[in-house]
Amino acid sequence: MKNLVLTLLLITTAAFAQPPTPVAPRKPKMITKEYRIERALFGVPTPQDNFDCRAFLEQQGIEFPPEASATYLAETGVLVVQAWQEHLDQVDALIMAHRKSAQFSHMKTGIDFPNTIAGMTRGEEKPYEVSPGESGIAIPFHNDEVEVTVFIRHIDPKKDVSAAMIVEESLAAVKQLEASGTYSNVKLFKTADDRGTPGWSKGAFTAQANQAFLMSLIYATIRGDYAIKARITTANPKNDSIQKFVAAFQKIVNDAKPKR
Repeated sequence: MKNLVLTLLLITTAAFAQPPTPVAPRKPKMITKEYRIERALFGVPTPQDNFDCRAFLEQQGIEFPPEASATYLAETGVLVVQAWQEHLDQVDALIMAHRKSAQFSHMKTGIDFPNTIAGMTRGEEKPYEVSPGESGIAIPFHNDEVEVTVFIRHIDPKKDVSAAMIVEESLAAVKQLEASGTYSNVKLFKTADDRGTPGWSKGAFTAQANQAFLMSLIYATIRGDYAIKARITTANPKNDSIQKFVAAFQKIVNDAKPKR
């Protein structure tokens, strides 16, 4: 009996003495994320669909796992990255750093907007729908009291479109917002050509929004087949940065030359 017990103890001890079977670490989940980016991020003027985005990102210090991928869609300006979350975080940081240091360039008009204009900081540009099947791009700027959105859109060269018409179109949209209840007590100010800057038209309106006063100035011009418009909104019309922004913005647009 004692020998049997001793044998069982030895067997049990030997079993527990065996090292545990190693468990393979679980790989992080692959995640796909899309980024609408500026072409200048890649350091080449016109990257195509076959541009090696993964190699470029790895050159910036991002170490992808073998199964990761990075693809640039030239037609839409979208970068598609499939990787682990830690790598997507690194791509996020890279793009954010680029946007903070780089200017925004619009190839067709040659307009280059720096990170700041007259103390107003540029935000992330986004597409906007002009009409079904037709889109433009909106570039925001702001400071503590002023919000600016610059709109650039292609216009049909067969249509007779003027800067004054662009402003009138914007003011008509404001009246629609009043009819829908977004604005109240809207007052429109007659569109007029800006004599100090030939080729530009301007308009303005005041309104109540969420029980607060606001004023918006609208400046527009035509450059080739593109309409360029800035809408400047504030609750403080006496803010000095407004006219400084307008002067700098108009000079940037007037001096721009299309990039071939």
